[in-house]
Amino acid sequence: TSGTSGTSGSSGTSGSSGTSGTSGVNGISGGLIYYFNESVTQTPYKEFSPIPTSGSQQTVTVTIANGVTSTIQSYLTPSTYPNVSAIPLGVWSFYLHAYKENNNASFDIFCEVYSRTTGGTETLLFTTDAAPVTTNSPNPSMVLSDGFQGGFSINTTDRILVKVRATNTSNQSHTVTFVTEGTTHYSFAQTTLGVINGSSGLSG
Repeated sequence: TSGTSGTSGSSGTSGSSGTSGTSGVNGISGGLIYYFNESVTQTPYKEFSPIPTSGSQQTVTVTIANGVTSTIQSYLTPSTYPNVSAIPLGVWSFYLHAYKENNNASFDIFCEVYSRTTGGTETLLFTTDAAPVTTNSPNPSMVLSDGFQGGFSINTTDRILVKVRATNTSNQSHTVTFVTEGTTHYSFAQTTLGVINGSSGLSG
């Protein structure tokens, strides 16, 4: 806020000083969006990248036995990403498009986030909450699966690996389909990578 103006002084005397304004608050932090690029390979997986593709919609369908949790697909960052020594704490939100086989099918979907060294060693960092897949084939719905993580130290050469996982909560085997890319059902994540701090407010 602005400070008040000083009073006018009479001849030979100074006016009183104005009061100081209050400091502005910091801006809100936001991290990079990373996209699930099914059409791009990052050996031995598909790609998890801040750069989206212009390709057509892709689907991945897996059959999972009742009561079993399985990986639908795994996505790895390119070798130059994220190129950081620390993952800032905060919420990672995954916007996953998926559908189940039919009304009898029941699935919960979630993500596991790993660091992966140049030698291929994978370390689980955190897991997001499981959320239900609500629509039937062939109509995808967006499922939000998020989780707070307390920050991690990694090597600058480490890459980030995300495994999209699903649990069959029905009483028999069914298929579940993950959908990404294209113009209407692109699955992505809001991360804390590449956080940009808002500027401080001006003092009065």
